[in-house]
Amino acid sequence: MKKVLCILAAVAMVAVFGTSCKKQCTCDNYVNGVKVGTTTVETTKSCASVSTMVETNGIKAGLSCK
Repeated sequence: MKKVLCILAAVAMVAVFGTSCKKQCTCDNYVNGVKVGTTTVETTKSCASVSTMVETNGIKAGLSCK
């Protein structure tokens, strides 16, 4: 019985600490410098690292997250 309780306690700790590291970032979507929308992204990284900008066929598009 002790072993089962220890295993359950370990699983509970992993569940609590494993999910506490996630962040929600609010990201603005841009196309050619014009804001076209806002989205929410969940990540374990910093919001700045989720920000991206790409250019394809002369069209710039990306996310600016905070």
